[in-house]
Amino acid sequence: MRSERRTVLSAEIFSIYHWSRGRHGSPKIVRELESKGIRASRSFVAKLMRERGLRSIVKKKFKKTINSSHRYPVVENYLNQNFQVKSSKEVWVSDITYIRTG
Repeated sequence: MRSERRTVLSAEIFSIYHWSRGRHGSPKIVRELESKGIRASRSFVAKLMRERGLRSIVKKKFKKTINSSHRYPVVENYLNQNFQVKSSKEVWVSDITYIRTG
């Protein structure tokens, strides 16, 4: 009985996983199973997915792009990669790539 349930559940998980084109992980697959009337814990679904080598495809949150056709003013490059200075506090630089923008 247990092995039959495991086989049926594994087939349903495989079906839902491929229906979602590999994007659903165990939490969403559990919700899909519940909508079909099949009860299973998230940890058990995760275990069955691991056994079959199924992993959700995670979309990257940030994509680095360069838009060179914008209308914003471009600041002149005063340093031009010349970081040799005569005294401290003569040149200040910073990096704001950690700030997420829209």
